[in-house]
Amino acid sequence: MPPYGEPDWATPGNTSNVATQNAGTPTAATASSGMNGNSSESRQKARWAISLLSFLNFGLAAMMGTLGVLSLIHFNPGSSSDYSAAFLSSYMVIFAVILFLYELIWWTPIAALNKMFRMNFGFMYGLRGKGLFLVFIAFLCLGLRDENASGVKGLDWATGLAWLGAGCFNIFIWMTWSEASAAYKPPTAGLTGPSDSNTVV
Repeated sequence: MPPYGEPDWATPGNTSNVATQNAGTPTAATASSGMNGNSSESRQKARWAISLLSFLNFGLAAMMGTLGVLSLIHFNPGSSSDYSAAFLSSYMVIFAVILFLYELIWWTPIAALNKMFRMNFGFMYGLRGKGLFLVFIAFLCLGLRDENASGVKGLDWATGLAWLGAGCFNIFIWMTWSEASAAYKPPTAGLTGPSDSNTVV
């Protein structure tokens, strides 16, 4: 019993009105469950975004591979300027295959290929590195802009701008969307040791 003139809630150890006072406020368990629901939903959206980026990269690889092959088909050995176009076209095919194979091992575990990629192309195992790769390679396509060496009007510009935009978008997601960066799990097939499975290069 509190002293005369003091309310019940002011007395230490008095719990008579605790239930009444806390009736309208959410408990910690309720609040945390709501937060977990929101975070799981954001993680699901991040995983969907990463999957869509992977399908986009398949399309980019197809565009650049097509551009490189068509440019090589239209190669004219009699023209000295065509040799530089053929050189760029060969590189475009190689880099398109690299991007395609990386995305393939992201979806399907291929141990030997994954080990080779980690040794030689480790920068692609994160959103930032892959974005910088896409931006850098985009300028190969734009190197054919003057001659239309592919024989398909506008394909060089479309491919170059698509790679450039996708690279900038990867970097933008890495900088602004932490859930997507956390959801991006690089391929781990063929790695030994449990600690290697969560390594992002």
